[in-house]
Amino acid sequence: MYYGYREPAKSIPSHRMLAIRRGEKKNILYFDIELEPARALALIKPQVHKQPGDWTPQLELACEDAWKRLLQVFRDNLQNLLLAPPAGAIAVLGIDPGIRTGCKIAVGRDRQVSCP
Repeated sequence: MYYGYREPAKSIPSHRMLAIRRGEKKNILYFDIELEPARALALIKPQVHKQPGDWTPQLELACEDAWKRLLQVFRDNLQNLLLAPPAGAIAVLGIDPGIRTGCKIAVGRDRQVSCP
């Protein structure tokens, strides 16, 4: 009945997400979070190249490579950590120190915690 079911992450109620995680833990089902590559690249590209020039095609290739090869791997490594049960008012920060490629950072925090 729910084979191949998809739903935007922002609209999943908390009780359903808990049930999904419980089902995955019992090996009854599995889930994956998919990101739209075009949307992610639209956010990355303006941060990398500010003005057009002869270098624009190379920068676009670099953005696509960074998304596919670096940021996706980083996302996969942190997915379980960031989907872990909330730690109360504690924010979770993941840092991937890269000497050659630079540091990548991801932050996860419980939505109900308010910032001062």
